[in-house]
Amino acid sequence: MVEEHLQPKQDTKYRRKWRLILLFVCLLVLIAGSSIYMVVRATGKQEQQEKAKHITPTVAHPTETPTATVTPSALFSDDFSEANKGWLISNNDGYIRSVSEEGLLIGNTNHRITTESIPVYSPFTDFELTTTFVFQAGDDNDSIGLYLRGDNNLDHNYRIEIYGNNTYTIARESWNVKNHSPEETMLVDYTTSKALKPRGQANTLRVTMQGSTLQLFINGQHVQTVEDSEYQQGQIALFVRNGFSSGGAQALFQQVEVYPLPTPDTTATPTLDSTP
Repeated sequence: MVEEHLQPKQDTKYRRKWRLILLFVCLLVLIAGSSIYMVVRATGKQEQQEKAKHITPTVAHPTETPTATVTPSALFSDDFSEANKGWLISNNDGYIRSVSEEGLLIGNTNHRITTESIPVYSPFTDFELTTTFVFQAGDDNDSIGLYLRGDNNLDHNYRIEIYGNNTYTIARESWNVKNHSPEETMLVDYTTSKALKPRGQANTLRVTMQGSTLQLFINGQHVQTVEDSEYQQGQIALFVRNGFSSGGAQALFQQVEVYPLPTPDTTATPTLDSTP
């Protein structure tokens, strides 16, 4: 009877024990799950923060993009394949000027200068001049050349002169009112250039004038840059000078072109740049 009475008490004790064990296990599982969740969440936030640190904002930086330069219309152009475009023709007293399909022939036989102005009746300011010529007759003391930004009488101008001995000079000419005589300031003294071809062969001169800057190119080679602000505009003329030692000088100009200087337009356009 005593054993039968004790059996229910022992069963009840065991049940309580297992309930406590199960409850403890459930608490452990809950605590462990919560800990894992918190760790995973904290790790995810840290990764997001690290990613945010390395994200560089995209910034638009304006850059100048040059547009295509349109070739401007010529201020004057003559390759002498058509009729006379206004050149003054004469052949008297040793001053020779004639036009043919071969070109413009300028000569002098009296130890002076024969000039021929480009037939444009408005002054040139900034421009690019190209001419091809052949020094047909003369010696080392004869010369051919260009007057640039000259006044009506060519008393004030810039002068580029090519001599028969393959040298050149660049000068500024003016008129002395008191003495009634010409004056010159040598900007580039006698300079030998290997770019020049000898008499009888074609040479191409290209001159750019922009503000106070004069640049000279001979047969595609840049040979000189001059800075002078005395004259801002004027006429352009070709010339042949007969020196003191030969019976005459003569040159054939095969091409004459004058263009305004190109002015490419640049506009600022934004481009995306991911650098900080």
